Amino acid sequence: MLSLASFGTPFLDAQVLIRGPRLLVGESALTLRGVTYSPTPIGRTAGPTLTGAGCLYARDLPLIAAMGANAIRTPSRVDPADATFRRALADTGLYWLASFPLEPYFDPSASLDPEAPGGIALRDRIAGDFLEYARSWAGEPRLVAISFGNEVGDGYSAKFAGERRHYYSLLAEVARRVADEGLSVAVAASVAEPTEIGAFNLGTTDVLQPDLALWLLDRSGSVAIGGAVREARGRTSKAIVLSGFGVDAYDQGDRAANPTLQGELSGALAAEIEVQQRSQTTLLSGAFWNGYVDEWWRGGAADLHGAGGTARADAPDGFWNPGWSGLFRAVRTGVDGFDSLQPRPVYFTLAAAWKGSPPPELSAVGSPVLAQGGVVNGVSGFGAVARGGLLAVAGEGLSGSSYQAAAADSLPPRLGAVSLCVGGYNAPLFRAEPAALSAQAPWEADEGLAQTIAYRAGVASNPEPVELRRAAPGVLDRGVFRPGLPCPVDEYNGVPPGSFLEVYGSGLGEGVAPLDTGTGAPGPLQTALAPRARLNGFDIPVLYSGLFPGAAGVYQTNVQIPEDFPSGLAELRLESDGYFSNPHRIEVLNSAQKPVFGLGQIEPSALVVQEGGEGKTAYVEVVANHGFCDVVRFQISGLPAGVRATIPVGLPGQFLPITVWAEPGAARVDAAPITITGLSTAPATVNVRKLSVTVLPGSGDIALRVVSGGFVSSTPLARFEVEGRSVFETTGGGPGRGFNFLTLNDRTGEISPVRTFDTWGSDAAVTAMETYLRSLPRGTVVLGAIADDGVYRITDETRRVLAETLGAQLIDQVQYQWSWAIISRAGATQPMAERLSPISVVVLDRVLSFPLEAP
Repeated sequence: MLSLASFGTPFLDAQVLIRGPRLLVGESALTLRGVTYSPTPIGRTAGPTLTGAGCLYARDLPLIAAMGANAIRTPSRVDPADATFRRALADTGLYWLASFPLEPYFDPSASLDPEAPGGIALRDRIAGDFLEYARSWAGEPRLVAISFGNEVGDGYSAKFAGERRHYYSLLAEVARRVADEGLSVAVAASVAEPTEIGAFNLGTTDVLQPDLALWLLDRSGSVAIGGAVREARGRTSKAIVLSGFGVDAYDQGDRAANPTLQGELSGALAAEIEVQQRSQTTLLSGAFWNGYVDEWWRGGAADLHGAGGTARADAPDGFWNPGWSGLFRAVRTGVDGFDSLQPRPVYFTLAAAWKGSPPPELSAVGSPVLAQGGVVNGVSGFGAVARGGLLAVAGEGLSGSSYQAAAADSLPPRLGAVSLCVGGYNAPLFRAEPAALSAQAPWEADEGLAQTIAYRAGVASNPEPVELRRAAPGVLDRGVFRPGLPCPVDEYNGVPPGSFLEVYGSGLGEGVAPLDTGTGAPGPLQTALAPRARLNGFDIPVLYSGLFPGAAGVYQTNVQIPEDFPSGLAELRLESDGYFSNPHRIEVLNSAQKPVFGLGQIEPSALVVQEGGEGKTAYVEVVANHGFCDVVRFQISGLPAGVRATIPVGLPGQFLPITVWAEPGAARVDAAPITITGLSTAPATVNVRKLSVTVLPGSGDIALRVVSGGFVSSTPLARFEVEGRSVFETTGGGPGRGFNFLTLNDRTGEISPVRTFDTWGSDAAVTAMETYLRSLPRGTVVLGAIADDGVYRITDETRRVLAETLGAQLIDQVQYQWSWAIISRAGATQPMAERLSPISVVVLDRVLSFPLEAP
């Protein structure tokens, strides 16, 4: 369960300005690299307003930012009251090109001509609605501009009666009214063809559109971009952005998906766009890939991934099918509205072009799994959770790494590529680990049974129910203190009768004023419900109860132990709205008990660091008894030459970090014993613990060994050694079966955790391995080894990926249960070393001198 923690600082924003043909942030030019974002689930049709996406922002926007994009474009409106969307923008640092779609006003019998019957009334209604929308978003720091409609001039007769110039005259009017009001909102217009820009007969010249800030040109489906951009630039001196570019992943001629071709063509398109962006002639200010995920309804029926499309002569196959244009495939999960995502090659191609860094979780095997009954109160561990309270999620494969929120009073909608949805609303996260998540239950969710779904890099977990209540109290572990003192009160470190206590917990319900999910109270905020406190079943005085400032979902309750309460162990509980908290055991002291402290075991007890690399950290707990509350200081002795360590100072109840690192040039050391000594003065006490430290080289000549044993070799194993020390080993057909990869940074020699792909037991592992190999930064040193068997489920495509990413020469020859090992660099055309054997273990040895030359 959760305990109190401290966090860091929030994200800072910068306003976008549009001056002539350029976008600026401050005095620096801004070039938009974006994605059109319309996350319509399978079986649904997009509407004029983005709805039901609160849980999806946290799923999607981090993946967009990770690919190197810096902006999104939404074809639909976004509700100004959508605080989750605002938080997601701030969290990812993405800029936003907004839209005000005119579809709700389309009527082929109605005209925007001010002289036509009803024309003025229709114009006033649209302009008024647009101004209201612009006012509501004015001052949003991530907003670039709001587009007045989406390609309204294309197929105009099916939308409005009259002529296109009437729409463009209305565009000029709304842009003028925005300027007259002094709103800090730029107005944009989107067109399908460059000939609609700078046309006197349409009213789209710069003179006739003086207050328009930005032209958006849609080239979705086309492989001919440069000519259109140049023509548009010749017609205006205003800023130009491609509101859509890209090709779809469906080949109309073959009647089959072809994501590989889509990926290859996207690289050429990105290169052409960069040319136009760098050109002083065209001054293209950005481009948006259209779109983020396949929206089935755009290609036909909403519940069928159809092969429909519209003819387009400059498309690769002569057709543009927007239902297949996503960076990601949508995959049914069985839960309506919560599809999983599967990246296409185009995602990685654009990430390389935009210098992004796709999250490693994209190559994770399988889906995240929520344990049955694994969503519980994050403090008490009971099944019920209060709205706005803390919750805990148990499962497997929930995260690829451990993450913690930077600020407890401003929780992010996701950590890394991990997010959580409860009752249809985003649950902002405190912490994410492979087997556990901790979060705040959304205030917006309804009471009753709610479904919980976790996302890891776009892949959805199974749903798991949780009961949401008005109140469901819990007392935090290490959450009871004496006023003004930082030492926890518990069954070992107690207080005398008559003591006042501050009890920190969760689940005591709403405050007397509302709060946004994920935010802490700005100051003391009393609870609407008054809780009761009981000690060994007896009521004790409650002096105050309120939301704790500075931590979302955390409450403070002040109580007093009666003067005549007997000494010994006692159970403290809080009760609210008829529900009891977990018991918190405390020691009520007698006069004969004296304070003392001890040290817990150091975890981990051994550290392995690299010379010149990042430090590694172990933790030691200060354990107090009988009312001890004093500073404990530490001494560290036995550090080898060139090895340094932080020297902590702490208090009871804290897990103190001891970070050890090796300076450049430090010699190799094997399991050197280091002594950690804790000392206090009141009373004088000494406690000692041991820590083992090993130093591996990170520069100069480093000896590497790779060992592979297929099942037929009678020794099914994979092992990686650095300077004669095993850093990874697996045997048999269990964990580690399949392909194993260890990587080293080609400049620093830093070792990354081993990735294992069970390509004997899982088709998902095959896909995950292909994704992982494609995502490796060029030049990375890669050690690979098969254990037991690695080829049972791989395909010709998998062998091609191994050859293309690692330069593998022998992989096409590897058969079932053979041994195979490789030492190479990502992007190499041939490996440094590679061996295979049908009957015996293979061993590769190489000595590399770091830093390596750039590939």
